[in-house]
Amino acid sequence: MLGTPAARSATAATVSCGQVITHSTTLTADVGPCPEDGLIVRASDITLDLGGHTVRGARTQTAAGNASGIRLAARSGVTVRNGTVTGFDAGVVINKGSANTLTGLVVRENVSSANPDLVHPPEFTAELGDGIVVFDSAGNHIERNVVRANGIYDNIGVLGAGSDENTIAGNEVGAARGSSMPAAQPGTGVGIILNPVIDVPSAPDAALYRNRVLGNVVRGSADAGISVVGNVDAVIRDNVVENNGFAVPFDGDGIRLPDTNALVSHNTFKNNADYGVASFDARANRIVENAVVHNGH
Repeated sequence: MLGTPAARSATAATVSCGQVITHSTTLTADVGPCPEDGLIVRASDITLDLGGHTVRGARTQTAAGNASGIRLAARSGVTVRNGTVTGFDAGVVINKGSANTLTGLVVRENVSSANPDLVHPPEFTAELGDGIVVFDSAGNHIERNVVRANGIYDNIGVLGAGSDENTIAGNEVGAARGSSMPAAQPGTGVGIILNPVIDVPSAPDAALYRNRVLGNVVRGSADAGISVVGNVDAVIRDNVVENNGFAVPFDGDGIRLPDTNALVSHNTFKNNADYGVASFDARANRIVENAVVHNGH
């Protein structure tokens, strides 16, 4: 999208919390602190250039846990680039869109403020708790970002039916936060997660297709470094995944892989709390030419 007419004709603008973006825009100042959503993109084929500025949340979001720094709903061909998003329940949310690009962003310390339901049964009910999250959206590119210290769910999440053919490449992904609450569950504090199901751990008939996780560095996640659940023909290649899984009472694998026909190659899985590579309930995967050293198992 960087060379499109829309990108070249971007308007420099000072915007405010909750502003709707409908044309290519370059920020000229920081935004926030915002009590709810930061910026909302409601046009396709445009570029939102943060201009090196910060979109900042108030860190006092509502109990629903649904405040996002930048929200793209049902949009395609949008590029968001070049700035920082911090202090929301989730940094950047793509929902039911396609072919969007997130690049050159620092997405840090977006941690859900919602409290867990300790009764019915103990579980988290927050809508968001992510650095970057993609819901029900295909063909997106999450590339060359720094995504650190987000949670309670994950630093980068690709979730829901139809989230196929997404690419997560060249990102620095660090210190995903889980939860210290007694209600903490598997799936909180994951570095990168791809899962066709939202809100429940698994569904045997659900699947994602042809997602790619390439050349990322994933360190210090509370739970697993990479969790790839129910994907078909996934490619996990050239990643460094180390020192994950030491902060929650669940399996902290380098990669958790209950998949079909995945290619896991030329990765380094090192110093993770449990297995370097955990492949279970899986079929026809190819796990080749990886360095798997000094893990808990």
